Amino acid sequence: MEDGVFEDVEPVCVALVPLAAPVQWLSKLPLPRPDPTFITHLIASAERLPQPCGCRRATPADAQLAYAPSRHQHPGTGFQTRQVI
Repeated sequence: MEDGVFEDVEPVCVALVPLAAPVQWLSKLPLPRPDPTFITHLIASAERLPQPCGCRRATPADAQLAYAPSRHQHPGTGFQTRQVI
């Protein structure tokens, strides 16, 4: 050792050693396409546009008439209901 310098010392190893496990990249799966009806509903709600379901809504009297028992009873099946469209 001369003036704090080691002359006969071997150089330190400079090999690169991985410290973390290798990461395997997965290919990106295609994302499902978004449903545009949700955005359409938000826009219609914001603009206070009439909703199409209000046109098809029946009255409570229509529902009672559709589910009221009819005079025709089939043996073993109970009462038959009729559907009003």
